[in-house]
Amino acid sequence: MRARMIFPLVWVFLLNYVESALLHGVDSSGSVSQVNYETAKQEGFEKVVIRGYSEACESGGLVDPNFVSSYIKARAAGLTNIDIYWFPCSGASNRCKSYATRLQELRATMTANKMNITTLWVDIENDPTFCHNWNYGTSGNLAEAR
Repeated sequence: MRARMIFPLVWVFLLNYVESALLHGVDSSGSVSQVNYETAKQEGFEKVVIRGYSEACESGGLVDPNFVSSYIKARAAGLTNIDIYWFPCSGASNRCKSYATRLQELRATMTANKMNITTLWVDIENDPTFCHNWNYGTSGNLAEAR
């Protein structure tokens, strides 16, 4: 009888632990207004993930034109847990800048704007209709990602 009683208590504890570990966040890849960020915060969102660097295959990659303004608006709305993601330019037919150059451009933007970023995520997506990226075959894609 005692074991039956302990198991539900452990289960409730684990559910409460998992629920408290979850964060609600908003992902922005375009222009977001401060009002929208304020609304997100009021609705319980705690994290913002902003596209910091775009694959922009036609130019070899570039700092996203909405990155700085989205960061400023999120901070002004009281959201301080901010991550960014980087879409690396890739693909056999694209003239991508070197990884070092792209990361240097992103870092220079963050430094110039005194940004406090929690995590930089690398977003790898295959887009055969727009950029024809990640088209090196399985082993080539893995090598490129490394």
